[in-house]
Amino acid sequence: MSLFSDWDSTYMQNAFTIGQALGYDILGFAQLDITTGDVYSIIDDDSPYVRALKFYYQANQMGLIDPESTTQNYDTMASKMSDGAILYSFWPWCGMGLYNSTDHTAEGKGFMPVPMKEARFMSYGPNPYGSTDFDIMVGSQAQDPQRMVDFINWLYSPEAVVCSGSQTASAPGPEGLTWELNSEGKPEFTDFGKQVLIKKDQTAVVPDEWGGGTYYDGRSALNYQPVGIKDVNPDTGNPYNYQMWDSYYDLTATALSKDYEEKTGYKASIEYLDSLGELSIVPGNDYAAPVYSTDITTEQEQCKQIIVDSSWKMAFAANEDEFNATLKDMQETAKGLGYDDVFAVDQQNAKDQFAAYQAARGK
Repeated sequence: MSLFSDWDSTYMQNAFTIGQALGYDILGFAQLDITTGDVYSIIDDDSPYVRALKFYYQANQMGLIDPESTTQNYDTMASKMSDGAILYSFWPWCGMGLYNSTDHTAEGKGFMPVPMKEARFMSYGPNPYGSTDFDIMVGSQAQDPQRMVDFINWLYSPEAVVCSGSQTASAPGPEGLTWELNSEGKPEFTDFGKQVLIKKDQTAVVPDEWGGGTYYDGRSALNYQPVGIKDVNPDTGNPYNYQMWDSYYDLTATALSKDYEEKTGYKASIEYLDSLGELSIVPGNDYAAPVYSTDITTEQEQCKQIIVDSSWKMAFAANEDEFNATLKDMQETAKGLGYDDVFAVDQQNAKDQFAAYQAARGK
């Protein structure tokens, strides 16, 4: 296990990540159980945050943590991950993205999610009101605003999502060119689709009846994602995202993915974890925590450095007495700097966040 510090903010980020695996979100100095609504102060003895620090302390005592963790940044850790020098990844995209190369997976080696006792892995749902990461609008000086509105409306149609959707969100391209439905109504890649979507051939030329030129030059320059990456195409009953198709899995299966399916019974890890009841769903909602007052901001700034510094000291404490002494010193010092004032605000924000979750759940 290898840690890094350059993502720390008001707390040690790597400690918060352990809490996420157990179903706890964090708002400032407050940790929220997204299932029950219970709120914890991160510096309390029994908080999920302190439990995570105790976990790191115990792991370090067993020789399981990279001794360079206290001085390295994410890039250094990522380099080690790519080399296979680290055996645990905080996030699927990290270990799988950095280590699971074609060569490694062909050999049956790679990172894959596994179940964990007490796990309630947080899985974020889409916002029912749309993502603020993708906005499109008509300028006030547009010469033909209605034409612009018609074009935007088209972008949200099934035809446009497959033809002009974001290539980084695995839009499959036009039906008949890159894919077609088989007799069972399931999407399958055409030979041309395999060439451009599976093999990623950037020189592949589109047939003349489709306009000619290379497929990559003809992709939409907007790179706009109008719908969720996992949304279902109402015209086909299948996901828009071609990486979720059975035919994609069959074409890209590796020794690693086959071994994982054989051992778990599932092709997708999220389906496997869901079958075990180890997911905590964060329902999409539009809650946004209010901005701190000037006084609260000042007190938070005073507290966060002692919390971050103490957290690292606790994780790498020489013994349990040092761990407990550092925890007590952190609690007393932070409270003397106005911690309770900040936590009171964060606690209310966490309660409001949970209320938004419940509203999204229809409760």
